[in-house]
Amino acid sequence: MFITSAMYAGLLGLAAVFLAVQVILQRRKKKVALGYGKSRELKDRGRAFENFTEYVPIALLLMMIVEFSGGNQALLHMSGLSLIFGRLLHAIAIYRRIIRLRVVGMSLTFFSIVTLSLMSLYLSFGTH
Repeated sequence: MFITSAMYAGLLGLAAVFLAVQVILQRRKKKVALGYGKSRELKDRGRAFENFTEYVPIALLLMMIVEFSGGNQALLHMSGLSLIFGRLLHAIAIYRRIIRLRVVGMSLTFFSIVTLSLMSLYLSFGTH
């Protein structure tokens, strides 16, 4: 069973909907049906959502693989929390245009993906 992965998938799914709603609200406010128009705020919200959807699926897939393969629960939680905080900090950084916070958010996201990738490789070699 994928209890740990399911928890992080649920939390990240809610975060994705929150970010998508921010785009929708900004589209209504700026009266832009498609694309970004000339709105910097809409572009920022769109990029925050798009960036989220670029990184989260691979991290969740890796998390499920690691969990299914019997990976260390503490490392799974550390990776999951890093991913959640990384993605949320990154979105806030894009909204507020805080470059240093964006770097922290990306660093946490990469930490999560690299950790999960290395765990997946380790577990794959250990099963033969």
